[in-house]
Amino acid sequence: MSKRIYGAFPGGGSFTQVQSDWNETNPASAAFIKNKPTIPASGSVFLNDIPTPPAMAGFTWVNQGTATIVQTKSKAILLTMPSLGPLNWRLLTLAPPATPYKLRVLMRSYFPPASTFTCGIYFFDTVSQKMLALENLVNSGSNFLRAQRIVSPTVDGTQQAGTGANSLGSGSIETGIITSYQIRNNGTTLFLDYSIDAENYINLYSEAIGAFVTPNRIAWGGVNTGTGVNGYVSLIGWTVENNATL
Repeated sequence: MSKRIYGAFPGGGSFTQVQSDWNETNPASAAFIKNKPTIPASGSVFLNDIPTPPAMAGFTWVNQGTATIVQTKSKAILLTMPSLGPLNWRLLTLAPPATPYKLRVLMRSYFPPASTFTCGIYFFDTVSQKMLALENLVNSGSNFLRAQRIVSPTVDGTQQAGTGANSLGSGSIETGIITSYQIRNNGTTLFLDYSIDAENYINLYSEAIGAFVTPNRIAWGGVNTGTGVNGYVSLIGWTVENNATL
């Protein structure tokens, strides 16, 4: 609604001042603003296309140990993993939809570079405890994405594919790595993909269902070993889709 302000000039006469109204859509109105700029959506465009994670109460822990989670006002879920030395994957699992489906996840990680730290998403089988992992591995200051077969949350796995190590430099804490992961299950094959823009995905690895694992859960989490410094993973984006073209 426009506002009118009435007044008088010192030498006589009067004036009417109309306050412009951003919401006025009638070009004939005195309050109409011409050539209004377009206001972009709030937040990062990179994040806006990725739905926020579900309520953390919907996830089921596997091998929680001393790890904890908290959900922020933005719905991101922060996973804190104290360093305990031995390998322990701390996982949060969720039942997947019927096949075919894909899970897309966006994560930011904070970790001690002088230890072994991983975070990622997983095809998980609650019966055998096996999992097929798509992870970001940090080992003594370098990192890379890897596909790994893991026989249980307390036993190291065997790498099936990787992107090659990249140096992270030095420092007491390495911060800010954002990774977009995608896993797909078309009913016969499991696919592990990654992306730098959360839109265009590159396949890192695939294998037939049952070749190693027949998953009944999808999961996210990671490992922190070695230095006594906490590792952190923030689950920023999470979406599950059914798609017959997978």
